[in-house]
Amino acid sequence: MQTLAFTITLSLMVSNFALETSPAETRFSAPASFHINDSSRPLEGIPHPVFVSDNAGQSWTIQEVLLPITGSITSIVASAQKVYVGTKNNGIYVSVDHKKTWTPVNEGITDLHVRALAAEDQQLLAGTDAKGVFWSTDGGNSWRAVNGNLPDFLQVFSVAIHANTWLIGTNRGLYASWNKGKNWLQIHDSDGHTIIVDKFHFLVSTMQSELLRFPLIGWPAQPVEPEVPAGLEVIHSLISVGTVVLAGSPEQGIWMSYDQGRSWKRSVEGWPVLSSITGLYQEGEKIYAFTSPTMEGSGC
Repeated sequence: MQTLAFTITLSLMVSNFALETSPAETRFSAPASFHINDSSRPLEGIPHPVFVSDNAGQSWTIQEVLLPITGSITSIVASAQKVYVGTKNNGIYVSVDHKKTWTPVNEGITDLHVRALAAEDQQLLAGTDAKGVFWSTDGGNSWRAVNGNLPDFLQVFSVAIHANTWLIGTNRGLYASWNKGKNWLQIHDSDGHTIIVDKFHFLVSTMQSELLRFPLIGWPAQPVEPEVPAGLEVIHSLISVGTVVLAGSPEQGIWMSYDQGRSWKRSVEGWPVLSSITGLYQEGEKIYAFTSPTMEGSGC
């Protein structure tokens, strides 16, 4: 199974991740920001330069990817042959034609500032700026709130899905649900800026410069905190490809881990010096890395 999670803030940007992935499914969680002016009409995709890797982050080249014209993109996720983007003011758009055109899919969403997206086949989660979490079971055609006992006016920075476990990062801590959002349990007081799912763990980066690992089974559990090297204290985005975890930093480019985040090394081939990574996104065998000002990051 192939999965990807990513949240973006785009001026033009990628919650759940060593993953197993399927060609029809990609999960992404990391922040991004660019300007869309009308949430009711389809938009054409236009090319934006991004860094691309087809060997799990070992080397990179500059290519172009089609994204909606100007508007704050905050997240991007691919699943079931579709690509979805969340935006700062216009909700969610979907593309079914390789990103050439984008159609709004906001039925049931009451907060169009969408900060985060996650997908598993036809099931999607959306985290919003003030109205919590929304869930779709039909590929984004319709949505409903799944906030259960969550606090009101919750800012959701990241979302992740693994089977029956949902994990969200918010301005009031990390929460988990095992019954599709009917009830939520706070499992950590950190915010959960970005969340990915690998084969064995949820891996969470926080705005407090923490990197946390939670087991996929045996909940509730205390997090295991991997050692974070100098230069990676702040992580804007995470993604998992097979047994490799990639982290994007604001000043030190891409970092790679082969042991679920316990140790890290920089990915340097094809990268400019001290580049700022604001979002990571996977589709098929390719990994896309967004940089400033193309994407701004998860704090949008």
